[in-house]
Amino acid sequence: MGDKLYYPARVTNDEDGAFIVQFDDFRGECFTDGNTMAEAMKNARDALEVTIFNYIRMGKTTVMGIMRSRKK
Repeated sequence: MGDKLYYPARVTNDEDGAFIVQFDDFRGECFTDGNTMAEAMKNARDALEVTIFNYIRMGKTTVMGIMRSRKK
């Protein structure tokens, strides 16, 4: 217990200045955007949770992410 998985996100801007967030571990299946960085990060967390939930529901193998132990 105490381990967490981290999924690196790539953030870019589109031509209108919106923040685009993509999780390359999910090969184009997990991405979102936001008008501000804070909004984009909130939307990214939601998109990642839904993507992982759907992977599990459909019996797909989930991507393991990067495991890090929390320091005590």
